[in-house]
Amino acid sequence: MEALEPKVVVPGHGNPADLAKTKRDTGDYLDWLVREVEGALGNWEPIDETVARLADAPDFEHLEHFEGWNQRNVNQTYLQLEGE
Repeated sequence: MEALEPKVVVPGHGNPADLAKTKRDTGDYLDWLVREVEGALGNWEPIDETVARLADAPDFEHLEHFEGWNQRNVNQTYLQLEGE
């Protein structure tokens, strides 16, 4: 996406923003999510423990819908990465 040099990114949720804010919010959250879940899988941490441990993520609590979707995101990421 950086190669396109967009002036504005229109997300599926939330407000339009510049590329830096989009990366800081969505990009960093997704990087964190994958990194943490991969670590959990590497340590054979059960899915329920992973979801509970990652339920709180202060760096991303400001994101719209974080409260309602983060645990589901962790669960779905775990299942997807486990299946690969």
